Amino acid sequence: MPEQRHQKRRHLIYYLEVFDRETKQQVGHLADLTLEGLLLLTQKKLDPGDKLDLDIRLPQVPGLETDTLVVKATVRWSGLDKNPALCCVGCELEPLDAKDEAVIDLLFRLVGFEDV
Repeated sequence: MPEQRHQKRRHLIYYLEVFDRETKQQVGHLADLTLEGLLLLTQKKLDPGDKLDLDIRLPQVPGLETDTLVVKATVRWSGLDKNPALCCVGCELEPLDAKDEAVIDLLFRLVGFEDV
């Protein structure tokens, strides 16, 4: 499958918890992030086209003034992780506002590491 990502993935030093906004149930953990998409590690496979309304719980680090990032995403693909007990779920984010983009940029600078 050809690469469709426009931005390099960014990994964080934390696997942040991700919750469904409506049910408040944990969906999984954030594996990587860009301004256009994210990769979730989950215990259940999600179907392409599924719409997600997510709360990403942010770490408590100096300089980061919020504890949750709210995003809407669409599942683009889902498959087994190298650990067969987990699924990798690739999601495309709905466009972010400038405030959320600034939070993600700050998150990269505070707790991110080299692009892959």
